[in-house]
Amino acid sequence: MIDKETRLGVEGRPPKLMLLVNGMQHAVLILGIGLAMPILVLSHSGLSEQQAGHLLSLSMIAVALSTLLLIQARTIIGSGYLIPAVYTAAYLPPCIAAMQHGGPALVMGMLMFGGVLQMAIAPLIFRLRAYLPTEIGGLAVVMIGVTLGSLGIHMLLETQAPVGLEAPPGYLLLLGLVTLFLMMGLSVWGKGSWRYYCSLWGILLGVVTAMSLGLIDWREEMGHIVTQGFAFPQPLLHWPQFSWHLAPAFAVGALICVMRGMGDMIAAQKVEKPQWVRPDYARIRGGLLADGMGNFLAGLLGSPSGLNTSSGNVGLAAATGITARRMGYGIAAFLVLIALLPGVAQFFLHTPRPIFGAVLLFSSALIIFNGMRVIFSRLLDARRMLTLGVPLVVGLNFDWLQLHANPVIEPVTRIFNSGVMLALVLALLLNFLFRIGITQRMEWQTSPQLLKWQDTQARLKTQGGQWGLRVDVMERALKAIHEVVEALAQNSGPQVPVTIEVAFDQVELRVRVHYQGQPLPMVANVEMDAEELMTLDERQTEERLRAAMLLRLADRVQQSTFDGGRQCLELLFDH
Repeated sequence: MIDKETRLGVEGRPPKLMLLVNGMQHAVLILGIGLAMPILVLSHSGLSEQQAGHLLSLSMIAVALSTLLLIQARTIIGSGYLIPAVYTAAYLPPCIAAMQHGGPALVMGMLMFGGVLQMAIAPLIFRLRAYLPTEIGGLAVVMIGVTLGSLGIHMLLETQAPVGLEAPPGYLLLLGLVTLFLMMGLSVWGKGSWRYYCSLWGILLGVVTAMSLGLIDWREEMGHIVTQGFAFPQPLLHWPQFSWHLAPAFAVGALICVMRGMGDMIAAQKVEKPQWVRPDYARIRGGLLADGMGNFLAGLLGSPSGLNTSSGNVGLAAATGITARRMGYGIAAFLVLIALLPGVAQFFLHTPRPIFGAVLLFSSALIIFNGMRVIFSRLLDARRMLTLGVPLVVGLNFDWLQLHANPVIEPVTRIFNSGVMLALVLALLLNFLFRIGITQRMEWQTSPQLLKWQDTQARLKTQGGQWGLRVDVMERALKAIHEVVEALAQNSGPQVPVTIEVAFDQVELRVRVHYQGQPLPMVANVEMDAEELMTLDERQTEERLRAAMLLRLADRVQQSTFDGGRQCLELLFDH
């Protein structure tokens, strides 16, 4: 039994029982919420029930394959974290349109097209970081959390009983609340497996309660599972088709999947590393490539719905403390098993929606919190506040915009079918617009005697807000500049002319201090043994301590001497 405070980290090796049970917990969350999307697309297909069932099973296999790609930690492919795949709403409207206009063959081709676009963007994510900044990834996580929470509330308050059954509305609400409070209680006060499998325990209790209230006919459901048995899905052999008319909608869906995937990976990194300071772009690139490959494979298999990373499962992993990426093998195995048991998939469709609404509401709270942590890890000036704030408000009011759409707004709400999509595209456009007038370099001349420290702090913080600097990097840079200026005042005099230059390239914050005189002794021979330290006088000791402080604050320090005694002290801070 594992103690409550013990986490199973990303490289942990879960026991077989945990691999099975927790994998089932994640798979139940994926299917319980996401199956509605491929079913909705298939409802516009005109296929027979048997053909639709085969495509539905193939879509589960596609989710399993995409999950296996996402959890890899290889050099090129994989996020390296426990981030399963799930059906996504980003491709839902264009998939419905493709099914209506060209059937499964057109859906296949367009999903493959979207996957190729995602794979094309993945290698460029580092170069595009100025236009796809971390805080917009955090906004994506917040909006997804809010959307999932809103969907969870709607499902929690569901008043319609499963087909063929009747029950007072109060029974359904009771069912959802029992599930929700059990999961929250086990997450906060539970120990060992009670905490780790809190979501699964909640679902099991909800199912048992539903059976006792007459909301699930367990005899009939078990009969379906037994009689239908195993069935290998048969793909519909079509040559993939392509439509230029639908290409823009699938391109927007691909961009949304990239931003959502980036946000989920940043959230997973923050869960795994409490002292997280910057995104690991190598892993993000690998994860986005895996996500694109997952959609390409989904199209190739004939899945009626596109895929993306699962924010709900990232939140579930954070709640349980089991973030071992190898859990993905258990998730994939369970998904494949369900794909081969059509009766079990049917059972998921007949499970009362308030149960899964409680799971969504539970997971959304942690998703929103992780997104907010990502956003507020950056300095935010007026530009960035507007870049995030306006899209957030617009996205949260998307349903109202749809209800009150006029001829100008209606095309926008038709193209961007959700608040998440609209908020992210608007944030990207505002980020691009507000970059006008932002300089990536600033400098000023002063002297230690004339330097007003409060003005320097205000100047750097204002510019840092425009650049989107991390708060901790800015604070370290300010302390380092202060140490250098004090050293110059003691070494060269309070009136020595000093030019301070600050530049930022989204990777490093570079501070250069130019002055006339001798190199500062504080940057050389910092490490000394105890006997040598005893031979130093008070001033030399102070220089050594200042050098140690400076090298601790900056990631790298370089001293250059030029003709005429000109000096340049360069301080580099990784961002």
